[in-house]
Amino acid sequence: MTNKFLAANTYYHIEDLSNQPTNILIENAENRYHEQLENMVKEVLEIKTIRFILLAGPSSSGKTTTSHIIQELLEKNKKHAKVISLDDFFLEREETPILQNGDKDYDSVNAIDWKLFDKCMSELLEKNETQLPSYDFLTGSKNFNTKKTTLKQNEIMIIEGLHALNPIINNFIPHAFSYKVFVCPKTEFMLNSKVILDIFTLRLMRRLIRDVRSRGIEPTQTLYFWKNVREAENLYVLPFEKEADFVVDTTHAYEPNVYKSILSVLLVNHSIVVQDLLKHLVGFELITPNKVPNSSVLKEFVG
Repeated sequence: MTNKFLAANTYYHIEDLSNQPTNILIENAENRYHEQLENMVKEVLEIKTIRFILLAGPSSSGKTTTSHIIQELLEKNKKHAKVISLDDFFLEREETPILQNGDKDYDSVNAIDWKLFDKCMSELLEKNETQLPSYDFLTGSKNFNTKKTTLKQNEIMIIEGLHALNPIINNFIPHAFSYKVFVCPKTEFMLNSKVILDIFTLRLMRRLIRDVRSRGIEPTQTLYFWKNVREAENLYVLPFEKEADFVVDTTHAYEPNVYKSILSVLLVNHSIVVQDLLKHLVGFELITPNKVPNSSVLKEFVG
């Protein structure tokens, strides 16, 4: 297998994007994303030994939605697939590593119960079935209330999570059985030949909007934790992009337009530090969230 890396330092020029009709801008962006996944799935299907797709990426890259779209594409090609999340293998809350400031470090590779993961993967490979955990984020504990999960010869297991490409995985899943995918926004936005919106700020906007919408977390709190998130991904996630067999760019050319319509309202009563995020959206025309297609990875963030 050959690593499929995208060209480095790729950019959208806002001047060019603003000249496109909204429907064409959205259609082209969605097609670009889905074509990447179709090409990736085509390659997976050509490799008969693949039993696991390992999918990783930093926070707010679109891992969850991408995993389920890959599942759908495999099913369309008559290959049964299942998705499991590494988050379900979190240690019990009281066992979670602690940062120097006293916060729980859920982004650390050491926050995963690798002993249990080893047991489950061994049973899948040797017995073709196992009892997978389900992590309850309210109680901070795992339960095993679901029925057993199988991995038959005609099935593929998609494992998604921050650490799915960490070399530690090779101790539990033989590389010959796995296909590794790295998911992340890769294309930045330029205005007047200057980068105005980089991929890290783009992901922060995604996370901030999702935190408010689905987790009840205020923007100031998201910004507080973002430093920890970035430090952890530099240690545990980004270095392992080179392990990928395929890299998926989840930047959508029209997403800043959607975020501008949300954040210009959402951040109006927040501090100057939070409102500074809007400076990165200068030059983008507003696109309302209801324009985002139901099949888009952006639905993971804007709902």
